Amino acid sequence: MRKKFTIVLVISNTILAAVLIADLYLHWVSPGKIAYVHSAKLVSQYRGMAEARKAYEQKAVQWQANIDTLAMEWEKEMTAFRQEEGSMTRKERELTQELLEQKQQQLADYQQAIQQQAEQEDLEMTRKVLGEINRYLTEYGKERGYRVILAATDMGNIAYATEAMDITAEVLEGLNETYMP
Repeated sequence: MRKKFTIVLVISNTILAAVLIADLYLHWVSPGKIAYVHSAKLVSQYRGMAEARKAYEQKAVQWQANIDTLAMEWEKEMTAFRQEEGSMTRKERELTQELLEQKQQQLADYQQAIQQQAEQEDLEMTRKVLGEINRYLTEYGKERGYRVILAATDMGNIAYATEAMDITAEVLEGLNETYMP
């Protein structure tokens, strides 16, 4: 028990020392402005993201329509097979069942391929938009003399900062002004 307490105490003191050193550095050694932005707000309210998301969703609707069409065709063929199954020879029945199983597997493979394509396109779209935002933040920071612009997330990576350091609205306004579809 005493050993655990000692470890916790050492870790706490180490963290406190790191915070104090960072504070001293940022306030005394390194002059310059520091600010933060709410990253989720920037991404969600950026026109570039809204348009990219809209284009992606249109593709997703088309992909789903293709899958639905293929599934309906397979279901029609399956229904027709069940209705005609009694009048088929054993060989015709086996051949038709095999064909339907192959089509069902092809449909499942197609669905999986579309899912992978959708994930890849979503990732690329997000990466592109985040790149635009980060380039803008870099230029914004350089032009206005910021040494650091932090990104606050919902996970709480900034425990506390005064609202005066929050430049999200200003950055978002400029980012949307510079966006060209």
